[in-house]
Amino acid sequence: INNLPVGIKGVLYYKIQKTKNYNIKLNLYYSKEVDEKWKTIGYKNYTILCKLFGIFIDNALEAAKTSKDKCIIVDIYKKNKKINIHIENSFNDKIKINEIKKKNISTKGANRGLGLYIANKLQKNNTNIKVRQYIKNSKFITELKINIE
Repeated sequence: INNLPVGIKGVLYYKIQKTKNYNIKLNLYYSKEVDEKWKTIGYKNYTILCKLFGIFIDNALEAAKTSKDKCIIVDIYKKNKKINIHIENSFNDKIKINEIKKKNISTKGANRGLGLYIANKLQKNNTNIKVRQYIKNSKFITELKINIE
């Protein structure tokens, strides 16, 4: 975690305490190959990335804490001129993957459903950050790909 840049590191430090409170197993993998690449993203893109990362980690925590497996995996690595952030979490509820980015749509109850809606708007206005979300092997997966070159 020490090698992560300030914004991403701050989000993780804060969220690690929540994983302990809910007995969620968190695995973090970080490739040192990424260390110098953060600087190439630019301030505006990095700010958006931190907002997206915070939203996606919050959602992963919310889903994992009520699941049977209670696990989150975060993998940060470089591939094909991109920084890739892979967030994988366990979940309980049925997810309508095509609905989750709509305003006020949530599997977590009433007065919710703004996080992924905001994330979708942030990502749509940025050509350097791509987000993909899907379900595979009973895990919810969020992939962020950030252009670095």
